[in-house]
Amino acid sequence: MRVLKVIIFVFTLLCVACEEVPENENPNNNPNNSVKTDSISYPEKVILGNNVLALKDSSILVSDDAYELGAVLGKDANLKLVITNLSTYPSGEMGPIWFFDMESQGWMINDYNESSNYQVLTSTSTGKIYAVISFDGFGYQGECRIDFYENSDTITQSKYYFWE
Repeated sequence: MRVLKVIIFVFTLLCVACEEVPENENPNNNPNNSVKTDSISYPEKVILGNNVLALKDSSILVSDDAYELGAVLGKDANLKLVITNLSTYPSGEMGPIWFFDMESQGWMINDYNESSNYQVLTSTSTGKIYAVISFDGFGYQGECRIDFYENSDTITQSKYYFWE
């Protein structure tokens, strides 16, 4: 019985190892053997985890939790994010906002524009880039939109996030 299990196991390994790779995924089918160098991905974790950019549109964030704005950029890629505060709250009160930790890599983070309620982040390097961010509602529901400019001067996607 034990021999039969070993034979089945080895056979299964051989089948998996010999599985055919589709032509469009086989790097040997690329005559120039080129790699896409302007790629951008948003893994769930770059350094900290809880990557906001990897979350689904309309995700709900927890106030005061540490998140990251992280991406992995190919050598010719560039990324700009515009975070717009869409929160409503009574005039004269402290309303929902986000804060950046001092720890960041590969981002130029502009000051928050108080008159237009937005902030711009621009990639300054390639590879893994991240910024640590937290959100605070100050007793109100926060809402923001992040516009992505992926290798482009125009918006390539937008996502909304909420917190309280």
